[in-house]
Amino acid sequence: MLDDDNGDIVGTAVREWLKKTNRKPLLAAVEKMKEELMLLGFISLLLTATSSLISDICIPSKFYDSAFAPCSRGGVDEEKEDNSSKERR
Repeated sequence: MLDDDNGDIVGTAVREWLKKTNRKPLLAAVEKMKEELMLLGFISLLLTATSSLISDICIPSKFYDSAFAPCSRGGVDEEKEDNSSKERR
């Protein structure tokens, strides 16, 4: 069961109890946590919806020096060969 404007019933009861017992700093912390969790949920939803687009991003190896997700499997083999030839010199 969900309360129309404040989220779940248990959360509403906790907030009402905190107001009634005059625990304003704790109430403010609970409200801040609620806001942060809602933001985290939105970001998670956004990342889930765009994950296929994000996974298609290719970063050329000229922009990094360490092992990183290459654009193709051939890119991995080429980088290993380049690194081993550099070490031999």
